[in-house]
Amino acid sequence: MELLTFAHILVTSALFGVIWMVQVSHYPLFHYLDPNRFKESMLVHQAKISWIVIPLMTAELGFSLFTLHIPSIIIVGLIWLTTFFVQVPLHDQLAKRGYQYETVKKLVDTNWIRTFLWSLKLIILCL
Repeated sequence: MELLTFAHILVTSALFGVIWMVQVSHYPLFHYLDPNRFKESMLVHQAKISWIVIPLMTAELGFSLFTLHIPSIIIVGLIWLTTFFVQVPLHDQLAKRGYQYETVKKLVDTNWIRTFLWSLKLIILCL
């Protein structure tokens, strides 16, 4: 296997692990945070998770574009769209308004899109 392809798979695997952990554990736990500290918790979450996902997502985009792997480019584009037009606004809403059951539920429900896309991308890369 070519080194570039291996690195691409490695980065996508890391994001696959992160998204599944966030989807089944992290986001659902938002329902159990202290409502008095919820806004602060959201800001801390956003700051800490950014150190993990921004470099990985940037590297993944780079690998997809550099290798001209069309399915990867399409999937990464969809992931970025849902991240910046769905997930980020929901996080911002929670950070500004505090805990809202429906907003957390929407965050979990819509995050299945990214969970599915990263899973699909990893499968495609490994074929």
